[in-house]
Amino acid sequence: MSMDCPVPSRPRFCPVPMTTLHRVDQNTHSNPTTKFTYQYITPAFLEFSGSNDADNTGWKLLVTIMESSPNILGWVEPSLKFGNNTVNLVRSIGVGRTSVVYQGKHDDALIAVKVAKKANYLPCFEKEYTALNDLSSLNSIHIPKILFNSVDALVISQVCERIGNLRKKDIKDIISTLEKVHSLNYVHRDLRKYNLVRDQLGNIVIIDWGYSIKLEGNHNFAFAGALECMPDNILQSIVNDDDINYGPGVDLTCLVHSFYLMLHRPSLDRIPFDKGDDIKSRAQMMLNFWMDCGRSDVWDNIYNAIEILDYDQLIQQLERLF
Repeated sequence: MSMDCPVPSRPRFCPVPMTTLHRVDQNTHSNPTTKFTYQYITPAFLEFSGSNDADNTGWKLLVTIMESSPNILGWVEPSLKFGNNTVNLVRSIGVGRTSVVYQGKHDDALIAVKVAKKANYLPCFEKEYTALNDLSSLNSIHIPKILFNSVDALVISQVCERIGNLRKKDIKDIISTLEKVHSLNYVHRDLRKYNLVRDQLGNIVIIDWGYSIKLEGNHNFAFAGALECMPDNILQSIVNDDDINYGPGVDLTCLVHSFYLMLHRPSLDRIPFDKGDDIKSRAQMMLNFWMDCGRSDVWDNIYNAIEILDYDQLIQQLERLF
């Protein structure tokens, strides 16, 4: 889907691409939310042959599309209902790991709407709703607020923009917010550039809390997050196949690593945590990278502040870089 794709009213016809087709499988099962899976289909000629041994694959695909209803083809309605509230979808503004994000409108106010990409990610939506509901007690402008929710959608109170880099003011705003979040035993676990956005008033906002955890006795959890921002101990645990122990320092290190990557922009591929590849090799690669980078007196002071969870000292050390 386009990063800036308007959501039209329901069409009276379905445009058919003549070059690339995808198979769309509807998956209802016992889940009340209809989901779809997509599979690439190789190109096929549209010509029709009347011979008995003719395959006519292209023609069959075209007829299948023409006979399918919009719902079967994965149509997203331009408005969503949450009880008595109606949210109109205006345009697609982003695609993340777990969701498609739309700009929406409710009572003439612009809002953000996250819609799950597939059923596998519904637990992330439940976790994000629970975390943001708990963190709403902080009344922070740097944490999103949930207006409405359903099993596969979250409506968030503001529309934000992606950032290219951090401002000096952002450092204190982010770290002070994380200190308050950590005081409630929450850890974000996925703090990286793509999860830091700016609202219409210029405030930095920490988004995507679907992989956050609440530390209640057990600090060992399955890995989640972006490998390129993880601290050394997490990467080493992945390499050694050890239990992964999370704590507040993970968020602070991820923030520092994200800041370093924004400053220096090394050539690194984004490494999704749930991709079916050799995560141990990738973790070792990133472990080697961080052993060679960000090593100086300045960065040592930054990492020392993280180790002792001195939030004020960390703010001071990072602000020196501006």
